[in-house]
Amino acid sequence: MKIPPIILGLSALFILSCGQQSDSEPAAEPAAESAAESAAESAAESVVDITVEEAAELLQENSDITVLDVRTPAEFADGHIAGAVNIDFNGGGFGESIAALDPNGTYLIHCASGGRSGKSIPQFEALELQKLYHLPGGMNGWKEAGLPVEK
Repeated sequence: MKIPPIILGLSALFILSCGQQSDSEPAAEPAAESAAESAAESAAESVVDITVEEAAELLQENSDITVLDVRTPAEFADGHIAGAVNIDFNGGGFGESIAALDPNGTYLIHCASGGRSGKSIPQFEALELQKLYHLPGGMNGWKEAGLPVEK
């Protein structure tokens, strides 16, 4: 199959022009990308995903961590991590409840399997909490690991 010369010429022109920037255009894009990348890195650093084993060790070593269980009250009553506080992600007043948290506190958030707690992360990040851990495996992972459950 023969490619018409006009298509070859236009393709070459397009390829060559993509890499060039006009002297009259400000180089604002790289700075904007850099700021966006910094914001993304900052957000990623504010919440640390940990395994159930790491969570158990962390809770054993530090009694100042507040476990926030974002499951329903019925799920919570069926079994939870000792000392956990239940704040239902799907219940009314979730935003107000977490807004009342001490921003200097250390928190471990979880749900059953990581879905609801994962969805709640942006709300927690907006509060600019100093230390926030997330348990992506949730209570299901906690139970599967044979870790203690309180009723």
